[in-house]
Amino acid sequence: MSKLFPTIKESEARHLTGLIGSPIAHSLSPMIHKQAFAQFSMDTYDYILIEAKEDELNEAVDAIKEDGRFAGFNITMPGKTKILDYCDALTERVRKIGCANTVKIVDGKLIAYNTDGDGFMNALKDMQVETAGKKMIIFGAGGAARAICESALAGGADAQMLHRPSEEETRRAVASADILVNATPLGMGGAGCIVPDLEDAKEDLFVADAVYGDFTTDLIKMAQEKGLRNMNGLGMLYHQAFLSFGIWHGLFPG
Repeated sequence: MSKLFPTIKESEARHLTGLIGSPIAHSLSPMIHKQAFAQFSMDTYDYILIEAKEDELNEAVDAIKEDGRFAGFNITMPGKTKILDYCDALTERVRKIGCANTVKIVDGKLIAYNTDGDGFMNALKDMQVETAGKKMIIFGAGGAARAICESALAGGADAQMLHRPSEEETRRAVASADILVNATPLGMGGAGCIVPDLEDAKEDLFVADAVYGDFTTDLIKMAQEKGLRNMNGLGMLYHQAFLSFGIWHGLFPG
């Protein structure tokens, strides 16, 4: 265990949660969860990063189970679909979308959840964006896109995913959208954009990017230049983390 996953062995905390994925060194999740631990005076808890590629996922899960201190863990790329192979139970939402970002451990059993979609919808609420009855166009077909689409539909939005659309399909989608979402990795690192322009967009279009970082994506820059309301992925990150925290600990940071 110490060779592949030294962060588990090195942690002296009595209780653990963490994030599995690769690459994850940039993740803000430890900071978010440690702030929540401080809020609830959970001094014996820690949240750690567990670097594991998809072909190391089984070993990472085994190491977590063998360690015995984990209430659960988050899972990010590239293992959000593969993790289901190692879980003992799936929530109905996970069954629908086919991927998980949160796993709870109960009596040694792994239960898969997904908090990405509701995290995104809660971030929209923070921005006072009405979604019921609105046309939401979601670029992407991966785990984040499916989670967002499922939660949006459950909330009454007219949500549609687009995967590698043509230029004409993209133009029509932009023109029809009330809410435009990038749920692809495009824009990570501050370069690339899912749309060539927003010239045909409605005047009240809201633009959201699931990408976050110490940069502004080209999509958000374009929205700002056009005077459109917008948000990056930071709010979604915080809210999905809060929901995961609640699943594991029964407490909800605020």
